[in-house]
Amino acid sequence: MELEICATSLTSVRNAAQAGASRVELCSGYALGGLTPSWGLLQSSVALKTIPIHCLIRPREGNFCYAPDEVATMCEDIRMAREVGAAGVVVGALTPEGALDLPALEAMMVEAVGLELSFHRAFDAVQHPEEVIQQLAAMGFRRILSTGAAPSAYEGLAKLKAWETASPKGLAFQPGGGVNTTNCKAFQEAGFKHLHCSAFTPTIPLDTIDPNDPFALPPGGHSDFETIKKMVSILKIPT
Repeated sequence: MELEICATSLTSVRNAAQAGASRVELCSGYALGGLTPSWGLLQSSVALKTIPIHCLIRPREGNFCYAPDEVATMCEDIRMAREVGAAGVVVGALTPEGALDLPALEAMMVEAVGLELSFHRAFDAVQHPEEVIQQLAAMGFRRILSTGAAPSAYEGLAKLKAWETASPKGLAFQPGGGVNTTNCKAFQEAGFKHLHCSAFTPTIPLDTIDPNDPFALPPGGHSDFETIKKMVSILKIPT
């Protein structure tokens, strides 16, 4: 099994690499569901040369329906990720009706030549997932990040397994959302080959945060080395 760590800082990238994770999904704005990381963080992470870096491409919080200017921004971010040496990008775009925004995705794929493609949790908002699975496979996507359209991946395990079984060769589901050391083994036992988690730990204790301080909420944090190491051990991932 491969373990992907959602990392929002250079400390988190180092922890993921040193603890034996398989790759990093690099982003910012963890509390917003993940946004495109800064150029500086991306460049510094790739420069470590310790673990494959897959860059999340999401220009803002909210839905996954993007205006032409936003698509252009995403294409430029993909070009930047490719040029700096990222191993892959994690993208997604939908129409208001919950279908794939094919023109937007095709424009992104032009810039993503040579990079591994993953589709992010926009998948959990599509109206016809079985149809979308076939479309993404035909477009060359390697992985789909999903909770199984449930509050957490563990709660959506049955649907995730059904979708995994329905996926053409070359495309795999990567459960993510609420994955931790207590439930990660269940995904491996269900036959999944990829798993996604943040192992997020707040930088400062939550009970010390002043709720009236707008700059303290939500608290910053990092992907915890010991948590990742424990998960790597549970899943028996070669290091």
